[in-house]
Amino acid sequence: MKNFISYICLFVAIIAAASVKIHAVKAQPGLITVTQPDGTQLSVRLIGDEHFHYFLTDDGYPLINDNDVYYYASSTPDGKLLRSPMKALPASMRSQEAKKFLQKVDAAKTVEAMPRRYGLFPGSSFPAKGEQKALVILVEFADCEFFTPDANQYFTSLLNAEGCDLDGASGSARDYFVQNSSGIFLPDFDVYGPVTLSQPVKYYGGNDRWGNDEAPHKMIIEACQLLDSEVDFSLYDRDGDGTIDNVFVFYAGRGEATSGGANTIWPHSARITEWEPMTEYMFDGAMLDSYACTNEQVGNHTCGIGTFCHEFSHVLGLPDLYATSYSTAFTPGDWSLLDSGSYNNGEKTPAGYSIFERYALGWIDPKVITGAEQEITLRNVAENDGGIIATARENEFFLLENRQQTGWDTYIPGHGMLVWHVDYRESVWANNTVNNSQRHQYVDLEEADNIRSAFTRAGDAFPGTAGVTEFTADTTPALRPWSGDDMHLALTGITETDDGLISFTVTRSSDNNSASISTVESEEVNISVYARTISIRASEPIDIAVLNASGISIYSGKSVSTTVTVPGSGLYIVTLNGSPRKILVK
Repeated sequence: MKNFISYICLFVAIIAAASVKIHAVKAQPGLITVTQPDGTQLSVRLIGDEHFHYFLTDDGYPLINDNDVYYYASSTPDGKLLRSPMKALPASMRSQEAKKFLQKVDAAKTVEAMPRRYGLFPGSSFPAKGEQKALVILVEFADCEFFTPDANQYFTSLLNAEGCDLDGASGSARDYFVQNSSGIFLPDFDVYGPVTLSQPVKYYGGNDRWGNDEAPHKMIIEACQLLDSEVDFSLYDRDGDGTIDNVFVFYAGRGEATSGGANTIWPHSARITEWEPMTEYMFDGAMLDSYACTNEQVGNHTCGIGTFCHEFSHVLGLPDLYATSYSTAFTPGDWSLLDSGSYNNGEKTPAGYSIFERYALGWIDPKVITGAEQEITLRNVAENDGGIIATARENEFFLLENRQQTGWDTYIPGHGMLVWHVDYRESVWANNTVNNSQRHQYVDLEEADNIRSAFTRAGDAFPGTAGVTEFTADTTPALRPWSGDDMHLALTGITETDDGLISFTVTRSSDNNSASISTVESEEVNISVYARTISIRASEPIDIAVLNASGISIYSGKSVSTTVTVPGSGLYIVTLNGSPRKILVK
C-alpha cells in the first residue's frame, strides 16, 4: 500500500510538471455553413484542431481552402495531396463531371495526405493550488473590434463573478475552477484592455500553405508591449522562476475552430520561445513565454466559458483527451472538458472535471480499492469522491467516479459510474498523443456497453442505459491492465439509487487458466455483443475465430467485419490474428 501511494504522488507530480505539445480546442462539432466567393453556400464539417484541420462536405468529401475558395481534394497513389480545379458545390448542384471525379476520391487517403504541423510546447508551470492571479488581455485588431459592448466589464464578470449568468451562463470561469477543485484552486483573472493591435486579423491568423496560423504569437507579444506601462508583469510570475506564468488573450471576433474562417486565429496554447527561440521578451524582469488564447464571438453571440476553461486546463498542464491525430479512436467526447465537453450547452455549461483531471492536479484523494471483500459507495465526483485500483505496473491504474447530470455536468450524455483506465507514459504526454490510437488509449474511458458510438454515450456508464452491473476480468470491457493479466478483482452488483449514489461489491476472483486478453495489432478492432450475437469490426482483413469455452469452433474466417450468432449465454473465446479475447454473452 505504501508503494502504491508513493507512485500515486509521483504520477501527480509528473503531470504537474510535464511539458506537452501545443494544445488547442477541438473544432466545434456539427455542420457549419461557408460561402464561396460567388455566393454559393455549402454545408461542411470542420474537423481538427490548431495543429491539423480540414473541411469535409456534408456527404464526406475532403476540401481544400485556397484563398477563401473551397475546392474538392484528392490524392495521388504515392500519397501526395492534389487540389482539383473544381470548386465545391452542394450535392444537388454538382455536375456529372464532379460526380465522376468524386466517385474516385478515397477520402481517408486524401485526409492522410494533408500535411500536419505537430505543434509547439506550452508551459505547465502555473500553480494549481491556492489563490492565484492570472493575466487576461482583451485584444482588438486594426480591422476588427469587439462585438461585445463594454468588453472589459463583460469578461471581468464572465471570468470572475460568483454565480455569473450572463447570456445564460451556469457560472463564471472562477466558479468552474473553484467548484471543480473543491475550493483548492482559487484563481483571480485580472482583465486588461481592450488594446488595439497594429495589423488586421489576417496578419496574425492567416493560414500558411498547410492550413496553420502563421503568426498568432505576434498578437501576444504586441498586446503585452501595448500594456507594458500599465501592467506589472512581475505579479504574474507566481513561482518566482523569472518567467510570466501565463498570458491569456481574448481576441475580438470569431475563431477558426468555430467557423470564423481561415484568416482568423484557432484557439490554442503554446510558448513564444517555440516560435522565436532566439529572442527573449522581458517585461518587469519576467520573460514572456507561455500563453493561451481564444475568440470573443461564436456565431452572433459572445462566447461562453467552455473554450476558455479547456485552454486554461492546458495552462495547468492537462493534455487533450480527443485524438489529436484525428484517427478513428473513440474518445470520451462530451463526458470530458478536454474533449468536446467544452461545447456542452453552447459553451455555457462545460462538462465538469472528471476524476482524472482532479487526480492529475492533486485535487482529489480517491479511496484505494483492493481485493479485500468490501461494499463501496461513491458519491457524485462533484463532492470530491472517487476510487482507484492499482495494477502491477507503476502509473497504470483504474479511476472510478460517479457522474450525475447536475451542476456543471447537467449536459453530459448520461449518468452512473465511469471507469477510466489510465496508463501514464512520459513520451505520450510529451507529444500530446494521449488518445490517438484506438488499440491503446492512455486515458481510456471503459464503455460499459462496449459500444463505441456517439449515439450510445449514455451506455458508457455503469449501470447506464445498458444496465451493466459487473466489471470483472471476464466481462467486456474487462478489468485487466494492458498486459492482459488477471488482477483477480471483481466489481459486481453495480447499482445506482434514485438519489444518485453508486454502490458495488468488491470481491477477489479465483485463479483460472483461460486465455488472457491481448492487444490486437491493428489500428482499430471493435468487438460488441448484443443479445446472442458477437460483432467484430476491424480496419483491415484479419483472421477471426470464435470458440466456446470448451474450445469447439463456432466460426472461422478472414474478414474486415463479421457477425457471429452463438448458441447461448456464457463465455466465448474470440481470436483475432491468433490473439485471444474472452467475451461474456449474457
